[in-house]
Amino acid sequence: VPTQKELKELTKCHSVFTTNTLGQNGLWFSGSILYAEDVPRVFFPAAGKKWHDDGGKSDRDYALYYWSSRAEEWAFYFYYNSDITYLGHSKWPRAYGMSVRCVQE
Repeated sequence: VPTQKELKELTKCHSVFTTNTLGQNGLWFSGSILYAEDVPRVFFPAAGKKWHDDGGKSDRDYALYYWSSRAEEWAFYFYYNSDITYLGHSKWPRAYGMSVRCVQE
């Protein structure tokens, strides 16, 4: 799982909110390379999050919430038609069930 710094670098350039060929909403990220369909890129689905109190799902298909490698941090939040917001130490409990994006070293 990438560090918060690595996720910030990866998410510098991105597509508009879109639907991929599998019908999933989300964003394509191309790191420090200006986003275009012919550059190396990775897709992050808009998986939403899980509420910690009742286990219900929230924001599926509309928002991306991704944890970094440190459990007490999460790296970014994106909601449909907004800007990416980077956060430091999370004020949200780990039980919120936000996504992780594994990377190959």
